[in-house]
Formats: sequence, C-alpha cells, structure tokens
Amino acid sequence: MRLHNVFTETLDGDGLLDACRRKLAAGGTLDRDDAMALTFVGVMGHRRRLPVHAVAEALRFAGTLERESDREGCAAAVLLMGRKRLTESEMASLVEVFAMAAPSMARILEERGRAAGRAEGKAEGRAEGAAEGILRVLRLRCGEPGEALAARVRAQRDLTRLERWIDLATTCATVAGFEAGAFGTGGAIDPQAR
Repeated sequence: MRLHNVFTETLDGDGLLDACRRKLAAGGTLDRDDAMALTFVGVMGHRRRLPVHAVAEALRFAGTLERESDREGCAAAVLLMGRKRLTESEMASLVEVFAMAAPSMARILEERGRAAGRAEGKAEGRAEGAAEGILRVLRLRCGEPGEALAARVRAQRDLTRLERWIDLATTCATVAGFEAGAFGTGGAIDPQAR
C-alpha cells in the first residue's frame, strides 16, 4: 500500500515506514522523531475517506509517546487531520480517545468549550431578558402587544437591536407604533430599528 504523507501531500509516507523498519532490522532503536512520525502511519494510507478507527488508533499510539509534549502535539495533529476528513459525529466519537492520549490538552479544550457555552448562555439569557422587558414596557405603556408581535420580539437574539427596541418601546405611543418602528411596513425589519 502506498502511504500518503499527510504533511507534504505526497506519496512518500512509505519511505518513512521503510526507514524505521531498516533501523529496527539493523538492531537499532527508534529515536523520538521516528516514534512521533510513526504516530501518523495509520492515517497515511487513506487519501480520501479516513476511517475513524485509523484516527483512533493514531491517537492511542500518540498516547504511548514518552514525552508529554510529544503526546499532546502528535495527538493534536492527528485530531486536526481527522477534523478535515471526518464527520462531526465521527469526531465526537474520538473525544474520549483524545482525552486519554493528551489529558492536559483535553482539559484545556474542555474548559474552553465550557467557557464558550457559558458565554453563549449568558448572551441568550440577556436576549431573553431584554425581549421580556420590551414586552413588559409595551404592556404597561400601550396595552397587550399580541401573540404574533410577542413571538417576533422573543425570537430576536441580536442584543444591539433589542436595546434599540427597548428605547423604541419606552417612547412609542401605541403597540402599532412600536411594530412599525421595529419591523417597518409589511413586517420587513426597518433599517433604522437595527
């Protein structure tokens, strides 16, 4: 089988494997660079479709490298290669294998994911709070906004637009005035309300 070198995009990966075999056959040992290079042999034979099991095996092999920095660097490189050629669900199935190969890097990525999730949740909460505030101001100043308008306001997630709508809700005289200012005629969003 011809091995596709994923780094140089050539078919010279088999040269790497042959060099390692010659070293071992001559009674030598593989050095650090050889061991790291061998991490990628399992994924080099697949030019188009990369089987998820090949990436998992490469991650497991990366986890056996002596130095933590080598383990993590090789595991990250394998995962990045997989990301280009695997589906999202296939990548998700590799999370546990990656965590075993590169635990400290996995913890960093997990914390980044949590932080992103928290930020997204906070933004979502602010948007929901702003939408409910707009509807409350409309009820108090102008009367019941109606379900269709309430649904459109609640569906909005752009905080800048919602802030403008808060200003509009506090200054309009009627629900229709708010709706015209926020959505313009015919339901199209008014550029001024953006």
